[in-house]
Amino acid sequence: MISLITPVMNRSDRIVRCVSSWIEQPLITEVIIVDWSSTVPVYTDPSLRSVTGHPKTKVIRVDGETSFIAQAFAQNVGLRFASQPCICKVDIDHVLVDPEFVKTLAQSHGTNTFHCGTSRGKVEYWGFVFFEKKHGLKVGGYNEAARGWGYDDTDFYKRLRKSGVRKVVVQNIDEVLYHIPHDTDLRIANYIEKDKDASNVANQQLALAGQLAPMSKYTIKSATTKYVNLLRVRR
Repeated sequence: MISLITPVMNRSDRIVRCVSSWIEQPLITEVIIVDWSSTVPVYTDPSLRSVTGHPKTKVIRVDGETSFIAQAFAQNVGLRFASQPCICKVDIDHVLVDPEFVKTLAQSHGTNTFHCGTSRGKVEYWGFVFFEKKHGLKVGGYNEAARGWGYDDTDFYKRLRKSGVRKVVVQNIDEVLYHIPHDTDLRIANYIEKDKDASNVANQQLALAGQLAPMSKYTIKSATTKYVNLLRVRR
């Protein structure tokens, strides 16, 4: 019923901890790891076989990318390849600590809603969202006109709401999801744009101007039931 998608680039040390917390949940029937040109490919990394070898897991690798242009690209790859009607998108830093949370999310299927959250400090919690695949495709996925990091989640939420999908805010979401801490250097390591404030403002201006880039097209280099290797078609 639920496809879990998580993008990753060179953070393999977090994959086992994150994915292992979700993969055994019965309502999550598919786990898609989008490998955005990690130096050591996720699918062939022997340290990750406990998760990549699991029957639910599929690795989709995009070759030839030198950085995260914006996570929108990788998130849209997961959205496109997901086989289930509901999508749970998490960052590779998010560890599930309350399995009942998945049941709550699954019960919202068919209610024309999407779920995001806030932490105890009343700050909107980025990186996690639960929505129906058809709604995500209807609004065009994440905006690939964005560059760097910041505002891509907000823009996606706003377009879902504008299309008529109701926003459900999960209060104190950090009580059910643990965010593995990391410093700023690790956060920005895979981005060319290092200034979050600057990219956040630029991406917000793009969204306000209605500049929505369509989801990228890809050529398939190889594919099995467990592994898909892609190349992005440059615009």
